[in-house]
Amino acid sequence: MVAMSRRRTAATVVAALAVALSALMLSEPAAGGGARGAAADDDPLAVTLTSMVPAHLEPGRPLRLRGTVQNVDTEVWADASVYLVIRPTPLTTRTEIDTLLSAGAPPGGSRLIEIDTFDNIGSLAPTQVKSFRLEVPYDTLGISQAAGVYPVGVQVLATDESGLRSTTAAGEASTLIPLVPDKTDPVGVATVWPFVTALRRGPDGGTLDPSRLLSEISPDGRLGRLLEMATASTGPGSTVLVDPALLDAAGDLSRGPDSGATPDDDNGVSSTQARETARVFLAGLVELAEDHPLWVPAYGRPDEQALTDTSDGRGGRTVSHATRRATRNSLKRYQLEGLDVYWPAGGLASAETLASVKTRGGPLAMLSPKVLDGWLPTDGVVVDAATTALRDGDDAADAERLRTFVTDPTLLAGGSGSSPALEARQRTLSEAALLAIGGAAQQPDSASLALVLGPAWDPGPAWRQGDLASLYRTPWIRPVDADDAVDAVRVAPPEQVLLPKRLAPRAIRVEQVRLAAGIVRKARDYASIIDADTGTSAYYDELAALAVSSSWRTEPTAGLANAEAQDAAASAILAKVAIESNQFVTLPGTSGRFPLTVTNGLDKAVRVGVELKTSSANLAFDPVDPVEIPPGQVVTVTVSADGDGNVSNSAVVARLTTPDGETFGTPAKFNVRTSVVGTIIWVVMGVAGALAVVAFGRQIRNRRRQRVKASPATAQEPAP
Repeated sequence: MVAMSRRRTAATVVAALAVALSALMLSEPAAGGGARGAAADDDPLAVTLTSMVPAHLEPGRPLRLRGTVQNVDTEVWADASVYLVIRPTPLTTRTEIDTLLSAGAPPGGSRLIEIDTFDNIGSLAPTQVKSFRLEVPYDTLGISQAAGVYPVGVQVLATDESGLRSTTAAGEASTLIPLVPDKTDPVGVATVWPFVTALRRGPDGGTLDPSRLLSEISPDGRLGRLLEMATASTGPGSTVLVDPALLDAAGDLSRGPDSGATPDDDNGVSSTQARETARVFLAGLVELAEDHPLWVPAYGRPDEQALTDTSDGRGGRTVSHATRRATRNSLKRYQLEGLDVYWPAGGLASAETLASVKTRGGPLAMLSPKVLDGWLPTDGVVVDAATTALRDGDDAADAERLRTFVTDPTLLAGGSGSSPALEARQRTLSEAALLAIGGAAQQPDSASLALVLGPAWDPGPAWRQGDLASLYRTPWIRPVDADDAVDAVRVAPPEQVLLPKRLAPRAIRVEQVRLAAGIVRKARDYASIIDADTGTSAYYDELAALAVSSSWRTEPTAGLANAEAQDAAASAILAKVAIESNQFVTLPGTSGRFPLTVTNGLDKAVRVGVELKTSSANLAFDPVDPVEIPPGQVVTVTVSADGDGNVSNSAVVARLTTPDGETFGTPAKFNVRTSVVGTIIWVVMGVAGALAVVAFGRQIRNRRRQRVKASPATAQEPAP
């Protein structure tokens, strides 16, 4: 009995020591234990935070976090436990938040090890995923309860296959959570939901890579999820931004094989399924755009910097006009109206580019704070920025200005290891909290922050748990429509918000712009000769706009090749209407007529004229009346030429013209020779005629003389 009692006592002591040692290890500051970093690539366990309720700290209300842990290692990790980590004191400036997040540092503070505050999820085999759930009472958080933003997160401790259980986290994730005093004046926050993607068409007009687009707009794709999330989350303060080219691309998919855009069955999706997916997405997007303020970038989001940089200027203006026509036609097709906006890649644009955009009618630019020298969050999200390129000594008050909507991409980064929706919500709440605490509340229609979900932003499969809509249920958040914020613009002092004269982001090639301009001009000529409605030109306006899309910046060689192929296709169509001539034409004299052959290889009737030019002053041509040529027919056009009376050999160029007087196609080049052969022939014929008259007259006189001589002899005949 004594031996057994001793053994029990020893066991109790060992157990107590084990618990104490474990507590000592677990209570070690998380900052020291998180040496791997918040999202280190070498973490064997990948942690994702998907939900945090409430979105901001509320005294007396427990904090609940949910997420997943996946074993991305090649060995089994046993006895995994998930712990909450929260910094005891808040961050109180935006600089502190930026520094923490840019360094990828863990939240700091200690792991909470109290009973029922952590979740033991057991062992994880390679690739295995397990969910976790934490619920921690407010009083257990151990925070100072001062107003500000608290870094918070989770860390996972686990035992490796060798039995080692380190105090270093095997995986972790973090985010931010604000604490704002009651009765704090709210700040205005606007949200912009962008529906844009890289859209390209081939020379045949069909969507390039339709399978990729179908994948994006499907319910499990990036744009499909974004549409579902926007539909579920939008309310006051939501603005929808839609590229008209996306509407048309989805429309092409919904119409099926005739549009040249439906994926083949080899992709694992039937044409019927593809059409239905596209139809549902298009209907939902149009309905969303009808129900909320709509912002509209130019068709395909053309590279305005390249249009501005086009050396001769004409090509850029031609394409810019085409993109605006394509935009208007697409909106009319879907009976939509919206505010025209310019959203450059990365939100970066120079004063020079923006001045050009303003000249072409751009009313609103969406820019990053990186190019707004002197902008502060307290200025609001809509300011008037100077677009005039300023030199040293210039008066900023004299600068031309463009209304600017500030798009801050840092609002999408609210931690590491959190779902995209949760990150965006928590970072926006945290930034708004600092402004609210600092007393930055503005007039009712103005906005202090704008959450612009990026052009490639993916809400992820766990967007529902992220509950972005709860952003607008926060008492110190005031939803503001972006349209209202634009109308309530705060005019910043001219010396405060200036744009750089030039930027160095790589634009698409100038040759690409010129090729696109050529597509527009050839389309105009084609529509003119076939007397087509505006639909024909509109189709080529869309092709030209997509040929200069800023999405080609990452693929400059492919972008130039695409523009060349589009231009070649347009040229090939016009080449079916051609003019031909003999290489040498000889007039019978200094004037005359000669034939030209015009071929119509199109399946439509055309009406064309002929323009003839020569550098010779010795030759002129009478105007040629336009001719109607039936489909597939060849006609001969007769040209009248007039020389100056001298013998000459003139080089001539004949070109076809549209009814509008524009020349098109490959010219016919030939030489026209004038001569005096005709004059000599007429002189010879005249002399010959005169000689014939003289000879005829002599013959008549001779006959008369003979008759006179014969008359006396007849009179002296004897009587019978």
